[in-house]
Amino acid sequence: MGIRSKFPARRVLLSAFALWPMVAMVQPGAAQEPPAPTASDATEFVPTKPIVYRPFRRGVSETVQLPANLQQVRRRLIAGSSVRTADLRSLADAGDSLAQMRFAKQLAQMTGPNLQRAQIHYYAMAAYNGREGAVRPLLSLLRANGGALDAAALANAEAALTAQASHGQIDAISGLAKFYMAGSPFGLKETEGRDMMARVAKAGDYKTALDLALHLLGDPQNAVAMAEAREYLTIAAASPEPALRATALSLLNSSGGI
Repeated sequence: MGIRSKFPARRVLLSAFALWPMVAMVQPGAAQEPPAPTASDATEFVPTKPIVYRPFRRGVSETVQLPANLQQVRRRLIAGSSVRTADLRSLADAGDSLAQMRFAKQLAQMTGPNLQRAQIHYYAMAAYNGREGAVRPLLSLLRANGGALDAAALANAEAALTAQASHGQIDAISGLAKFYMAGSPFGLKETEGRDMMARVAKAGDYKTALDLALHLLGDPQNAVAMAEAREYLTIAAASPEPALRATALSLLNSSGGI
């Protein structure tokens, strides 16, 4: 059964990813995030119930999907009213993507053990359930802490980024590709990473085109790689951003030749 997406339209990128495997997602019920609650009742993260890393379930798209007590919490959250931290976490654990985002943000203001791991968990759930705003903080946390995660936590984070990438989310595509090409934290998948970056670059993403060209230039004895690098530098040279365009043109016109 198809799943209706609320992601912003990216026709070129979605076409480029038409053959990519899709990850099932449930989109958030609210079309726009309400203002953040103005008060929090906790300053310390106390893991009274352990975080269990398992494949994500379908999230909450309508308030009526929740138990009665959490329905009231969700209504307060959507209305912008103050929500107790314990209630926010319960709502996040029940699959509400807005609560997952909010709880992840609250964790950044708390003290306690394994905060970064917990943030990754809740940002990953939010991203998996359609919250595009969770992608950048998730990527940042994975760069800093991904190596400390166990296999199940990494699988969840990768599934979240894959879900966003399959909908054309540029940061997710680029970040996931760079992780694959670097070999951390998801293991070395250089061919897959290069293929992802190539699709995005050819769809007109100048920064990705330059990044891929720079990677290819690292193998100057490889004639095929050098030809591909020139192709991507030519794309990057059409960028409206002066610094990026200048870098691409400089490399294209370098005395050593490409």
